[in-house]
Amino acid sequence: MLIESLALPERGRFLDLGCGWGAIAVAVAKAFPRLQTYAVDVNGRAVALCRRNAQENGVEVTAAEGEGIAPFEAICFDSIATNPPVRAGKAVVFHLFAQAAAHLSPNGTLWVVMQKKQGAGSARATLQRLFQQVDEVAHKSGYHVYRCANPQTISACVP
Repeated sequence: MLIESLALPERGRFLDLGCGWGAIAVAVAKAFPRLQTYAVDVNGRAVALCRRNAQENGVEVTAAEGEGIAPFEAICFDSIATNPPVRAGKAVVFHLFAQAAAHLSPNGTLWVVMQKKQGAGSARATLQRLFQQVDEVAHKSGYHVYRCANPQTISACVP
């Protein structure tokens, strides 16, 4: 549902934050070949699978292992998407949201999918503290997709 909801620019930089095996990154790289697509995950095996899936699908994805945005902290992203690791706990998830807000270009957007029973309500409240605009763009079967724009804080990255 997140992939289907994404409205991305034709060019720029996209990050799949917490990429797992790369479903979002690979789909975005296929649909938006002029976007520079990045992916990051704390799990090295997941990053290896993301790289393999990108290669098998004939797309370019720059994937790295690391905590949150750390491997790409010097990059401004035009779009970031995440299906956050809710089992890691709210502190981890909310920290990822804050990192994303700090690493968006001036007109950048963060896209988040959350299940209601896994904390979509508190996630939305946190996103509303981090962004001036938080819109629910889709919901189905207990899942909610949020589009977040205009971070409340000044970006930590240089465009």
